Amino acid sequence: MLDLARRATQGIRDNAGHLNAIRRSGLLAPGLPHQLLRMGLEVHRFGMLGGLPGIAAARYGTRAALIDELGTLTYRDLDRRSNAIANAWIARGLRPENGVAILARNHRGFIDATLAAAKCGARIVLLNTDFSGPQIRDVAQREGTHLLVHDDEYSGMLDGVDPPYGRYRAWADTPGDDTLEYLIETQPDTAPPRPGVEAKIILLTSGTTGAQRRTAL
Repeated sequence: MLDLARRATQGIRDNAGHLNAIRRSGLLAPGLPHQLLRMGLEVHRFGMLGGLPGIAAARYGTRAALIDELGTLTYRDLDRRSNAIANAWIARGLRPENGVAILARNHRGFIDATLAAAKCGARIVLLNTDFSGPQIRDVAQREGTHLLVHDDEYSGMLDGVDPPYGRYRAWADTPGDDTLEYLIETQPDTAPPRPGVEAKIILLTSGTTGAQRRTAL
């Protein structure tokens, strides 16, 4: 217990700026000691973005966090689902600072993939859904994509994009072992190892000269 407290305290010191932002959002309000302990550990382990699902799960565990066409997910669900996906990707070979490109609409799969990539300490490349096939292939090569997550509707635009750690479907019309739901159902949902680096988000928008790169975090 003393060791946990020491690590949580160190996490608070190392991530004071992140914790201040989380406090302003209302997630880091006064709570029970064990909740505050877990919050500090989550930020120390995964940084701001990767730590958010664990912080929210500690604070609001069974409250509804997301509602889409497939139903409702709680904050605890989001934490466990992203753990399972991250564990699967790490087992596949994904390493901190590798590129994870995401081409998906606004649904649970997009959130699952983003949080899982953050827990891996990845460079998260958010692809514009208006990109053409050639733009996607160009960006995948330029940004060093090691793993790709996409919705089924974009499959036809991804010919020639074969990252070393695989392609996974976020919103799938048919089941399969290449879907995020399959990883969630088959992989352990315990917290993955601490990546040692904080995730970065790269936003890619379409402009008159092609895909434009913006580092967001």
